Amino acid sequence: MIRYNAAHRVAERDIFPVTRQIEMPVIAYSATRWGTLFRANPEDPRWYEAPRASDWYRFVLHEPAVSIVLCAPDKRAELEEDLTVLSAAGPLAPEEHARLAEHGARVKRNAGQFE
Repeated sequence: MIRYNAAHRVAERDIFPVTRQIEMPVIAYSATRWGTLFRANPEDPRWYEAPRASDWYRFVLHEPAVSIVLCAPDKRAELEEDLTVLSAAGPLAPEEHARLAEHGARVKRNAGQFE
């Protein structure tokens, strides 16, 4: 099980190449980075609107090494939104992936010590 999200992408360099090579499925968790990927941060453009949970799950599942992404909704409405990822229109388009990755990088830069 690997922590992986748009603000914590170390696994792309250190873990996923190995798991792909040995064909080991990966379970990812903290796709929304404990909710911080939903919140605005000081570097966001004024027009920026944070993506929904299902977008962050799609970001994680976009990584070919990831087989499963865990979620932990607090309410039924959150579960229903999380499950919309199952009916999403295929993989992320390159521009969608880039937009999510850019926000993740902004969140990481403003995250403080814990990472």
